[in-house]
Formats: sequence, structure tokens, C-alpha cells
Amino acid sequence: MLLAFLGGVVAGCLVFAQATGFSGLLLGRVLFGAGIDACPMAPLTGDRLWYGARGAIVGEFMDADGRLTQHGGVYPARRGDGV
Repeated sequence: MLLAFLGGVVAGCLVFAQATGFSGLLLGRVLFGAGIDACPMAPLTGDRLWYGARGAIVGEFMDADGRLTQHGGVYPARRGDGV
């Protein structure tokens, strides 16, 4: 299943690269975005299904860690001083 999502990412990149108009760019972006969004969901859903409540808790911690890391990575750029 994960390979299918990655295939969507690759297809989106190819469509975006070969686009000659807005509709091609939009289609490529939608394919790429859907694949990128779905890739983390497959392992998290598998953990929840295979390990029950414990897998769901681990998934929640992974999600929270990713969000905190994302916010921490862009904070200096938002301040504008580069620190």
C-alpha cells in the first residue's frame, strides 16, 4: 500500500514537471500532496490495527513530535533575525 502512495508522489512530480499550463500544475500538485499526506498514515494505521491501544498512543506521540519539530524548525525564519 505504501508503494502505491509513493507511486502517486512520483506521478505527481512527473505531471508537475511536464505541465504546460495551470491545470497540469494543479493536477501534479494534487497527486503529490495526496501521496505525501497518505504515506505517514499507512504506518500509523498499521500500528493502530496491529498493536491496539498501545499502537494508537505511540502514533499520537509520533504525530506530536513531528508537529513540534516542524514548528521549531520554522520559528527562527518567522522572527526574521535568523537565530
